[in-house]
Amino acid sequence: MLRSLLSILLILLNVITIDIYADVAVAGDITKSMNPVKAIEVAGEITENCDISSNKAIKNILDKKYSVGANFYENDYIKIDNKESIKTLYILWDSLPEQFSIKDDLGNLISEFNSSNNIFFHQVIEIKTDTKNLSINIDKGNCKIAEVYVFGEGYLPDWVQDWKAPYEKADMLLISTHADDEHLFFGGTMPYYAGELNLKVQLAYLTNHYNFRVHELLNGLWEVGIRAYPIISEFNDYYSESLEHAKTIYDENEILEFQVELLRRFKPDVVIGHDLKGEYGHGVHMLNAHTLTKALDLSNDGTVYADSAQRYGLWNVPKCYLHLYKENSLSMNWDVPLRKFNGKTAFQMAELGFSKHVSQTEFFKVGRRGAFDCRAFGLYRSLVGEDKLKNDFMENIDTTIINTNRFSYDVEY
Repeated sequence: MLRSLLSILLILLNVITIDIYADVAVAGDITKSMNPVKAIEVAGEITENCDISSNKAIKNILDKKYSVGANFYENDYIKIDNKESIKTLYILWDSLPEQFSIKDDLGNLISEFNSSNNIFFHQVIEIKTDTKNLSINIDKGNCKIAEVYVFGEGYLPDWVQDWKAPYEKADMLLISTHADDEHLFFGGTMPYYAGELNLKVQLAYLTNHYNFRVHELLNGLWEVGIRAYPIISEFNDYYSESLEHAKTIYDENEILEFQVELLRRFKPDVVIGHDLKGEYGHGVHMLNAHTLTKALDLSNDGTVYADSAQRYGLWNVPKCYLHLYKENSLSMNWDVPLRKFNGKTAFQMAELGFSKHVSQTEFFKVGRRGAFDCRAFGLYRSLVGEDKLKNDFMENIDTTIINTNRFSYDVEY
């Protein structure tokens, strides 16, 4: 009897451990080789325990506000000393250097990053050597740091954004015009497909916000389950009231080339784009959707934009949905509770993601009506047949084959 009770207890403990491990893994990206018992040990933030100095004034990068920051120039440095081993640095950049490095107190190189080697605005740097003293060195270019955090042993808490490189092959590509449009108009797409289903959802932005809004952008994406770092273009953000006016602000050919490269690079099975009428009449939204319809025809044509064709090959996009498109229309149900978000719905998660865009919440909100109906889409293009169920962007796409992003792990007892 006692043995039976112990067996039942062990089974329950195993189930509980696996559930906890799975949930943590999705949020914190734990590797499958990590012991699930050890995985619940959250790394302690030890920033305040460290002696942090620099050749520049740095109090504004240690205030946990990232609202002011500090400028750094070539050959500037930040030195960090601690009594215990330093395992992780978390740097929030306001503007990026061309190259920076991490060195120990003897000047030995620990890691090096450059503009072609995944410098992210929110950057996690794992310290793989056992050191208590190190420096952050600006090797090339000017930059601005918003905040620096230091961590000891353990896995990182969920609020630390350990971004992964953009996907090589995406299941779905969302092309947002501005930071916040991805929540306002694409609604529950990210929390449902990336968070709940673990599909490879890649974000790309037509315009950039290289100021405080880039932090809002990343915070919003992280909230809704995006883990692959977004593509942010070099096109500056301007307001326009019509498609014709937007074409006078931006070079349409440059926009088209950018979008064709996105399609070839990520080879998405499904693309999600803006309303051809620009939702509430924004000319740059119109331009984004207008050029996307052209890019879909050109991405498989090797005679145009030869550089991206040579680098990434050609791609014939199977499906494309446009927001508010009237033909082949569907209304997505974003009100189903999602396990990965503790029962919150995709719509609620879209609201939470948008709430991270603090500078915009006074002006907009995620909605279900008119131009802001984030459920309303239409199938603009399909090479895989018409939608019949009309409740899934991935209809007629074999996700069991294309989805290689699901978290898996092996646990031994």
